Amino acid sequence: MSATLDLLNQYANSINADSFKGVTLQGLPLVEKIFNIRVTVYTLDQNKKSRVVFQSFSKSLVHLDLCLVGNHFCYISDLSQFTNSFCCAICSQCFTNKYRLQRHKVQCAKSSSRLKFGNGIFYPPKNIFEN
Repeated sequence: MSATLDLLNQYANSINADSFKGVTLQGLPLVEKIFNIRVTVYTLDQNKKSRVVFQSFSKSLVHLDLCLVGNHFCYISDLSQFTNSFCCAICSQCFTNKYRLQRHKVQCAKSSSRLKFGNGIFYPPKNIFEN
């Protein structure tokens, strides 16, 4: 129990405790550093599609998944029960599991330009033989 109190005191000493109103997205890197954890924060739309709004760069083995609702964090105990699709924050493409999203993000981040079409589908014009 003293290790927990030591961590709490360390965190309290690093912030202004008099005006503390809770941890914000901007405050998560400090929380990760002090508690030696990795945090991923998701938002969820009405279709149960999740988007990553914060991804940790920490190498810690202890991982914590959170959902951001308004300005409140909720703990996600089972990610597969939380959502049925994961959407890329860069290109908005959705995937059925987190692994596929992670694999896609590597390629998506390398690609600097994305083409967006008005209705989402590109139909090439017919040539003279198709008319």
